[in-house]
Amino acid sequence: MRSHLLAYFAHSLINPIRTVEEAYTHFTENFTNHNPDVLDGLAASFNLVEPIFTFTNAAVTIEVLYQPFVAPIGWVHYRIDGFLPESTAVVDVYLWGGACIVEHWDIIQERLVNATSTHPLF
Repeated sequence: MRSHLLAYFAHSLINPIRTVEEAYTHFTENFTNHNPDVLDGLAASFNLVEPIFTFTNAAVTIEVLYQPFVAPIGWVHYRIDGFLPESTAVVDVYLWGGACIVEHWDIIQERLVNATSTHPLF
């Protein structure tokens, strides 16, 4: 069931008709957010994420690459363009407690124009 919820969550947040509010119904009110720039809880996270992922922000394009789930952890790996100057890889990791997300981590990596590595980011 949680695997289905992760897919539903990812679809709600990252799709052509983005419904950020709906995606956030899967978080506990005071979830722990391990992003060092964002406080715990729904309000702080929503205020950061909503302007980026909202349907009206046509400058941002998102492509989901992977969304695996191994109970009780799931993650969504995606490419985002229009968020930073260069294409960016993001991995959001979610710890589920029952049917809700109780903790979140993210990894954000921008592909630099002068990258040393020749390996593709995506």
